[in-house]
Amino acid sequence: MFLAESYREAVQEAARQHKFLMVYLHSPLHQDTPHFCRSTLCSEPMVDFMEHNVLVWGGSLMHGEAYAVGNALDACAFPYVGLLLCKQNQVQVVERVEGAENTEALLDRLTSAMARFQEQLDRIHRQQREREEARRLREEQDNDYKKGLEADRRRSEAQQEERRAKERAAEEARALAEEEAAKLAREEQLRIERLEDLRKRVRDEPPAGGKTTRIRLQLPNGSKVDRRFDADGTVGEIRGFVTLHLEDNDIPIKNFSMSTNFPRRTYSQEDGDDALSVEEAGLHPTGMLFVHDLDA
Repeated sequence: MFLAESYREAVQEAARQHKFLMVYLHSPLHQDTPHFCRSTLCSEPMVDFMEHNVLVWGGSLMHGEAYAVGNALDACAFPYVGLLLCKQNQVQVVERVEGAENTEALLDRLTSAMARFQEQLDRIHRQQREREEARRLREEQDNDYKKGLEADRRRSEAQQEERRAKERAAEEARALAEEEAAKLAREEQLRIERLEDLRKRVRDEPPAGGKTTRIRLQLPNGSKVDRRFDADGTVGEIRGFVTLHLEDNDIPIKNFSMSTNFPRRTYSQEDGDDALSVEEAGLHPTGMLFVHDLDA
């Protein structure tokens, strides 16, 4: 029945439950205290009233807390019973009974006070409920606002990351394109330099007569090319001429081999055949070479 907690906590609990708080200050040295406790405070109607209508806190004046409460409530005579209207940490004494009262008189004063201040208690309850509802609404609005900010932040981060990814992809594509362009440029430069070197090494076609060889070249497309070479020229010079002819006539053949049909013989750079003279290769005074596209 009596709250087993501090007076401050009892006030807060009464405010939370929207109930009146009955405070009993016990004076063990007062002559009326034993009779009041037996006949009034512990009577069946009083116990029933305390259990079903109010919260009850009590303390002995022999202890510091109850003594301080007595001073705060301006208790002047004992036994003391006060009826409090509580608002969180604020209290309003709506009835005080000082001195020994019988059960009927005490209950009459307490219930009358409760009836007078019930409307005020209900108003406090409504106001507190409205404040709590307003607080809850603000919290919901704050949470919605924070969620909105978080969603905006995540959306912004996602957009920034997408933009950065596109920029990285574009930069990588530019780098690859530049690298490929540089590679093609190097290859083209090497091709030009190789062709220029070939033009220097492939001598002009010698006049007929003397120690010259007439070579017929049959290309993969079926066309034939006749050309004279010095008998002391090399197979490599013939290969250089074929390379220049293909290049100058826009024939798309990069890798090729040269061979005779009968007897069958393939002249290979890897085997050192390019160093052979035309005569040593068995192509003097005339010869026919078939050019094969190795990439076909």
